[in-house]
Amino acid sequence: MLRPSLLYSQSCKTRRDALIFIGYRINASSSHRTAADAMQSAEDTLRSYLLPHVGTAESESDKKIFFIGYMVSNDMIKGKSMR
Repeated sequence: MLRPSLLYSQSCKTRRDALIFIGYRINASSSHRTAADAMQSAEDTLRSYLLPHVGTAESESDKKIFFIGYMVSNDMIKGKSMR
């Protein structure tokens, strides 16, 4: 399930690319948006809906990043021990 997503998003090399990639997919019906609008939409959506229990303020984005890194690290350790 994760591999196709990684392959599909391979073109994202920078934070800007990733936000544009996400922003254009949030509301695909409005294809006439600018890249800046797509980036803003992605940032707002990620801030509001990604891990809302950690916080929704812009100042709490570091907490979200740390928590995602913690989850990935635990999954990698568990995956390695299952082999």
